[in-house]
Amino acid sequence: MTVTAENIAKIPLFGGLERRELEAVATVFHEGAFPAGKVIVRDSDRNPSFYILMKGKAEVRRRSEVVATLTPYQFFGEILTLGYQRERTADVVAVEPCACLVSGPGDMQRLLSSNISVGRRMLKEMRERYKNDHPPDI
Repeated sequence: MTVTAENIAKIPLFGGLERRELEAVATVFHEGAFPAGKVIVRDSDRNPSFYILMKGKAEVRRRSEVVATLTPYQFFGEILTLGYQRERTADVVAVEPCACLVSGPGDMQRLLSSNISVGRRMLKEMRERYKNDHPPDI
């Protein structure tokens, strides 16, 4: 899977963005592959990477208890990425082979500071996520 504006356009988090905005978003992501059983992020980790699950299924676990299941186009790591926490509060484990888009530390902040409409769109989607079916912060 190559990170392109076309792939980014399929993700509800970025729905409605213009082509140039989608291209800007695509530049901050790289591909990540995780086999079944692999811990994608670990509780207490301080790495502020942001993830969007593109294929597969992953579980959010707190103290070994499954508290949410993630499916394609769902995202995680946004709270730490945006600086609202200092460390992760749950594990995310691939239960099937997973493909993710990954934005490294600082990349998402640079994107949001240079592209207001992307930030607005993401905040709107995050607000809906937390209002409706809030999965645990990761």
